Amino acid sequence: MELATAKVVRQFEGHTHHVLGVSWNRNQRTLASAGADNVVKIWDFVNGEKKKNIAGFDKEVTAISFVGYTDQALAVSGDSKVRLVREDGNEVRSFAGANDFVESAAVTPDGKIVIAGGQDSVLRVWDGTNGKLIASFPPPDAK
Repeated sequence: MELATAKVVRQFEGHTHHVLGVSWNRNQRTLASAGADNVVKIWDFVNGEKKKNIAGFDKEVTAISFVGYTDQALAVSGDSKVRLVREDGNEVRSFAGANDFVESAAVTPDGKIVIAGGQDSVLRVWDGTNGKLIASFPPPDAK
């Protein structure tokens, strides 16, 4: 969209349900979208073409975040999956420990730290290089 005129200059069509998250790769050419259709879609931002569908989620993909200047993105979903995937669809690693719907996540630009939280109210921190859980932070009033 051109901000000055509000004119649509490119559309990205392909999800069969609403989009819950987007992430722009720092290469400024690739866009990823997380959908309620249980799929991550990788797009060529310049021409608007879909490059890849990344499936394997049993529930909606709630958030997506590219890792620095790499071809990797962190994707989380309602099936408690926290996964690091490549633009080509291959999984780099998964992060175990989430027990419920995961709603948000972040990853450091170097990919060394992964953080995710969801409906179980626990914030989990993993080592992004090996997938090991480093820490879990339940809410202060948890018993």
